[in-house]
Amino acid sequence: ENGFIKPKTRVAAVYSLSENEYQLPFAVTFASVLSEKERVLVLDMQENSGFMHLLNQDGTGGVEELAVMAETGKFSYSRLAACIGHMENIDFVYPMSNTESICEMNSTTCIKIIQMICHEMDYDVIILNLGARFMGFYEVLNYCHNIYLMQRKGGLCQWREYEFEDEVVKRGYKSLLEKITKIEVPFITTPSTSCERLIEQWRWNEFGDLIRNTVPEVARVG
Repeated sequence: ENGFIKPKTRVAAVYSLSENEYQLPFAVTFASVLSEKERVLVLDMQENSGFMHLLNQDGTGGVEELAVMAETGKFSYSRLAACIGHMENIDFVYPMSNTESICEMNSTTCIKIIQMICHEMDYDVIILNLGARFMGFYEVLNYCHNIYLMQRKGGLCQWREYEFEDEVVKRGYKSLLEKITKIEVPFITTPSTSCERLIEQWRWNEFGDLIRNTVPEVARVG
């Protein structure tokens, strides 16, 4: 209908209306747990997510380079591979160095980036950590197979969620609501130590327990 064909690679979006500081821990912990049996890539498009500090590696601008390739239609395996780094047992695209560029993206570019990766690289799952809404944001969500919505129950958080769902329906993407799994953000009681061990900590604290017990994709590969 929109000219895009869904790839065999599963695409999972992580998004939040109010608790967005928990998106990154959820996304990378989710990736780490899935990677026990599948090849997983994290594509971080959340502004100031903290991912660059978590990486503790040299290398930025991978997302910008992918955007250039998507917009020009000129890409190769070697150029794609140069945009991807490795951490623990997961792969990731080097995040944007200028996060203002995220808002300048559109759905066509974003989906072409995903399609390039799916066609050229051998991944089972791409986890898309989304932040600022760009033009065609809902089309990208609709392109994904699953959407994990971070939430806190009650109060303004609940009202924002109602408005989000209303907007989804008004834009003609009612079926998108069926893809959403609502994740109630856990209270983390385990103290964090070094940045180098954060992913391991998240994997075995409340985040890891939540993912193993409630996320359907993990149950399928477990």
